[in-house]
Amino acid sequence: MQPRDTLADWLHTNTSAPKDWRLVCQRLIESPDMQEAWPSLLKAGATPMQIFNMTNDSHQLARQDVLRRPNTDERESIEAVRKTATALLSALQGAQLLDRGAPLLDLDGQTVAVAWTTDCAKRLEESNPSVFPVLALPDLLRTLCLQCAELPDRTPANSIVRRRGDHDGEAARAFLRHLARRFRDAFGGEMPANLARIANAVFQMASPFTDDDVAKVLRQSPFKKEKGIA
Repeated sequence: MQPRDTLADWLHTNTSAPKDWRLVCQRLIESPDMQEAWPSLLKAGATPMQIFNMTNDSHQLARQDVLRRPNTDERESIEAVRKTATALLSALQGAQLLDRGAPLLDLDGQTVAVAWTTDCAKRLEESNPSVFPVLALPDLLRTLCLQCAELPDRTPANSIVRRRGDHDGEAARAFLRHLARRFRDAFGGEMPANLARIANAVFQMASPFTDDDVAKVLRQSPFKKEKGIA
């Protein structure tokens, strides 16, 4: 079975799939660029569905990237959250009146006791641990502080090169970076020519990408190595 036949079969049997997914699949089927790409992709060990899934995932992430705020703004907001959480933790340590009881809260049908302070949480767990699970606000705040400290290292470096009136170009460049990372992980290389062909198939740009265009995009906006799971 040819790659386009495999994708056509998926399209036929997944009529309720999201519209964007079906559009990506349709363009991979119809594009002349993909007919040039398939031989070397298959030789590298790829399967048609693997390429579709990589392409579709990268397309979804690229659309999210375009809607994201610039990294500098995100970092400022995350730092503001971390400082606020730290200040609230400090304030809770001196708020002894909050030790006296914990309200009950319904979380998706499960009742939990909300302990505003660490001492209150300890007393609830020691006195009657089987009645209601205890949700300790200080524990949540500490987890939030740790998350805020880690997030800046997980964001892509300069992931979007923003140009006025170039929304489609921004999405395509982000798409190339996401797909290149998947190709490196799966096949040991970026295969710039195939990245260009796939991007041209999906985005149908007025000025199609060349190998050199892809190499320039990947040089200009590399991803940082990620720590943990983003």
